[in-house]
Amino acid sequence: MRPSQNHCEEVDGAQRPKAPPPGIYEDGSLENITIQLGTYHKIRNFHNNLLVPFSRAKHLTIDTHAVAADQLRPLGSKGLAVQHDFASGKGNTSSSITGLGGTYPLYLEAYNRAAERLGMRRSNALQSVAWEAGRAIFTADLKKLKGLRDSVTATWNRHAAGEITIDEARDEIFRLSVAE
Repeated sequence: MRPSQNHCEEVDGAQRPKAPPPGIYEDGSLENITIQLGTYHKIRNFHNNLLVPFSRAKHLTIDTHAVAADQLRPLGSKGLAVQHDFASGKGNTSSSITGLGGTYPLYLEAYNRAAERLGMRRSNALQSVAWEAGRAIFTADLKKLKGLRDSVTATWNRHAAGEITIDEARDEIFRLSVAE
């Protein structure tokens, strides 16, 4: 048997579970779990993180909110950075040889390094805090406001042009999210 079936479907450019993976409770073998979970990083890491939260493998669930928190942008599932994370959408690639896809492994490595720098044993704890902060700053209602997305993009463009520092950009984006 090989993992040929993913129990996911693409909805608005993002991978969503179709239903809870059937059969894991009936057959908990590694081979069956691999088949049931499929090849998507998010689902596999979420499963592993719940199963063994203190694993040395440092499993992280990098989803839409984690990408938005990392980039300090009001992103939804259609956001280009989110599509890159999941290797969905146009122009994204995955490797059947390495099993890697999209920018997910880069985010995973960034969170692992940041946790190490902060002296945290568990990078999933750092990811969890960032995830919650990202959701608090950019609520679901705020993400729907096109004006906010445009203002945040303009702020990051000003930073890229050297007009403001990264701290000034972050402060401005936080003020924008609170003002809306």
